Amino acid sequence: MSVWTTRADELVSFGDLVALSVLDRSDAVGRIVAAHDEGLIQCVLVRGNSVRPGELVEVEEHQLLLRVFR
Repeated sequence: MSVWTTRADELVSFGDLVALSVLDRSDAVGRIVAAHDEGLIQCVLVRGNSVRPGELVEVEEHQLLLRVFR
């Protein structure tokens, strides 16, 4: 199982909801759904002012800001 650390020093993994630092989507919240061999983490966006829910984005570990609880 893959585990990553957010900038807030929280451990997150598949299925976790996280705030993301993504260009032009500074308010993005997404769910971690997959990992790639290149070290990228795939997230499906779920909410935010400039977010289309369901859109997939790939981020690096340093772009995971903090874990979000509903």
